[in-house]
Amino acid sequence: MHFRSLFGPLSKSHSFQEVFSSPDETFFLPGSAVPFLLGAMCEAEGSGHIISVVPTRQQALDLYEELRELMGPESVRLFPSWETLPLERVSPSVETMGMRLKVLNELTGQVNSTGRLIVVAPVRAVSQLAGGSALDAGFKRLEVGKESRLEDLIQWLADSGYRREYQVEHRGEFAVRGSILDVFPSEADLPIRADFFGDEIDRLSLFDPSDQLSLEPLARADIFPARELLFSPAVKTKAAALLSELTYASSTWEKIANGQFFEGAESWLPWFDDSARSFGRFLNSDDKVLFFEPARLRARVSDLMLEEASISEVLGSTWMVPKVHEHFPELFSKLDDVFAGCEASIRFANTLPDASVRVEISAKSVDLVSKDPDAIISRLSQMLKDRFCVLVCAANEALANRLVQSLAGTALTPIAIQNQEELDTLLQILIQAYLYS
Repeated sequence: MHFRSLFGPLSKSHSFQEVFSSPDETFFLPGSAVPFLLGAMCEAEGSGHIISVVPTRQQALDLYEELRELMGPESVRLFPSWETLPLERVSPSVETMGMRLKVLNELTGQVNSTGRLIVVAPVRAVSQLAGGSALDAGFKRLEVGKESRLEDLIQWLADSGYRREYQVEHRGEFAVRGSILDVFPSEADLPIRADFFGDEIDRLSLFDPSDQLSLEPLARADIFPARELLFSPAVKTKAAALLSELTYASSTWEKIANGQFFEGAESWLPWFDDSARSFGRFLNSDDKVLFFEPARLRARVSDLMLEEASISEVLGSTWMVPKVHEHFPELFSKLDDVFAGCEASIRFANTLPDASVRVEISAKSVDLVSKDPDAIISRLSQMLKDRFCVLVCAANEALANRLVQSLAGTALTPIAIQNQEELDTLLQILIQAYLYS
């Protein structure tokens, strides 16, 4: 269940409207109100996607999960950062690169998303370059009843970083048996099986990689590249030129020029500046960017750039490269440079009180973390006396039933919500009571 029907009316509340209409770039809100602000922005009038940038990967994951529970999974995306260090001889995971490419395709309108999206990203993800060659490759949409030549699809998968295997078991793999194509899309949870009849897709379904048995049928499916640096003709030409210009990595340039994928190839993305692009270039004028805890964001980017410079110096001395800063282009950039010329509107949000910030969202956190059940019940009772409506959410139905049983013997009278329809009805009643109270 989700609480999406709550956010339309919430976006019209005085506190949120004050923030939306204020000319001030910076405002304050408690950390617990962040997902509610983003949900309200998503449901407010207007178009364009909402991009929220937070200091760390863990904060991004926590906010992403909270938003999925509140808004439903269709409207929320995670834009992850690479798990690897600059110039490390290990590639980011296929899933990470696939998730990044899916989001970038949606932001640029190449993929028609289900509507307005909330994109959650750690600052590391937006401060690093993104692979333009993989975006230029686009994506492939498989749809039952539509024509799609199997031979062309196989070639596209090979060019997009997918490995041909006897049997598909991991992301970034595909297999062909007669007129049947199995492929595990880079960002998907399960692989896809496409049964061709000539040049037409006759059947499309998910399947279980453990036993290879087909699961639920699909009407359509999108497939994104499995690498963020693809060896396009332009990239190969540039690598061939670098063979004579920068001899310290001649073996690397040779592999790229020959179209040979290898572990850690993405580390060399900055050398192909015609292909690499900063995150700000993917945004449109209707999009909105929110930087949470801007001082921490800038400090984090500074640390990333210092770390990259230190690694470059060490490798440069090993490879006997003079003036490393001239020969080693940067993967990370300052936020001001990343979003320079960006057409999207940009706001800054502090989650700690700041006397210099004049605009704030009137909200407060409720701390119910306690080992004493009586203390929790007492806190809930006081909230009800203060005319609050309290919604207690549980991770699953069994836990919800236990909560109802535990509270039933107290002064509280819990109401168990059984399905989405009941929840939406209750939310509408509460909203009307709030609006006319």
